[in-house]
Amino acid sequence: MKRAHLFRVAKTNNEVLKLEYDEMPAFYDSFHFHPELQLTAIVASSGTLLVESDMISFEPGDVLLVGPDLPHVFISSNESNRNRQSLSKAISAYFNPMDLGQTFWDAVGMKQLPGVMPGNSKCAKLLGSTRDYAYKKMHQLWETEPDKRLLEYLLLLQQIVLSDDLEVVCETDTLLKSAESNSRINHVISFIASNYQRNLTLSEVADFANLTGTSFCRFFKSRTRKSFSRHLCELRVNHACKLLISSDHDISHIATTSGFNNLSNFNRKFKQIKGLTPSTYKKHASDIRKHSHLP
Repeated sequence: MKRAHLFRVAKTNNEVLKLEYDEMPAFYDSFHFHPELQLTAIVASSGTLLVESDMISFEPGDVLLVGPDLPHVFISSNESNRNRQSLSKAISAYFNPMDLGQTFWDAVGMKQLPGVMPGNSKCAKLLGSTRDYAYKKMHQLWETEPDKRLLEYLLLLQQIVLSDDLEVVCETDTLLKSAESNSRINHVISFIASNYQRNLTLSEVADFANLTGTSFCRFFKSRTRKSFSRHLCELRVNHACKLLISSDHDISHIATTSGFNNLSNFNRKFKQIKGLTPSTYKKHASDIRKHSHLP
């Protein structure tokens, strides 16, 4: 996959929040990342948002949240590209939480907003009433005087990230970040991340943590909110996604390289997590690369 490049949002020295209204034949052509949190309301166009190894569709009326430093690209569909009479349009708000300083976040009681701070990033698609409210609010923000936008944006941001109406597409490796005060879980997660591509067993990881198997399962789930087997499977599937997108290896080779001991198990687990088969995922990724000029 093409390496993501740093994109610098053009802002004046005293500009904390940057709003842009994009209007172009089609969305975009290169992977990029930036330290700002991006909130984008799709006004016109349909297509796919690629974020690292994950994909999510978008259409007019959708609102998507892309966390700081996440490599991503919005790509218009073939139909949107062919329909030259209709431009692709979006309103985007770019905001770097660190521009306000940690003291500000502590003072207003918003320091734990999930998915917003660097090192705790996620990409999410808004759903239901939160989607409708945010879409309307983004249009209102665009019409608001620049010096009055920030407060309205922060109130909107708080409502979004604390809402249950989010379809989380991907998250950065936040387990390490959120567990820095607990050296045991920190070391365990690092050990799993370094060994998931081989035949890694529960008993081996439990021994590493100096716990019995049952105690380890309780400990791991209490710290990460997911089971050890689920976490291990997600790591392997995400690694497989990257290979499916960026390599020409056959699916059997990718399954083995990602830590799965047989192809049928790989296919089953992949579909459980991603909602489609590895072959369908690979074809979808190939089609997107072809029509968006990505290598």
